Amino acid sequence: MYIGDILNTGNFYFIKDEYYKRFPKCGLMGNKDSDEAGVHGRPCFYCFEMDGYCWMVPISPKTEKYKALYEEKKKRYKEYDGLGFGYVNGKYRPFLIQNVCPVSEEYIDRQYMIENNKRK
Repeated sequence: MYIGDILNTGNFYFIKDEYYKRFPKCGLMGNKDSDEAGVHGRPCFYCFEMDGYCWMVPISPKTEKYKALYEEKKKRYKEYDGLGFGYVNGKYRPFLIQNVCPVSEEYIDRQYMIENNKRK
């Protein structure tokens, strides 16, 4: 589904630093700083539309950490829907549903590109 001028549900995006400056206590991981390897733009977010709003779910590279957390939560609560797992660019990654946030187009930096500059 197409959302606004630049967002598509089901795609992955990076959020601008301005979002974190405007909402400093939003509880999200901030963008990773640039280094000699260049701009990292992490974390990336999975985009979906619900009830007319654009929602972003952060994706983490810390799969083992979140697998352990997921198992701990399932033992404690029987069911836990704050984390999901799936493949992003061929790598198994945790989707941090517990940290979902609304984001408007003005705060979108760019779409996540898979290797060889092909869009996911």
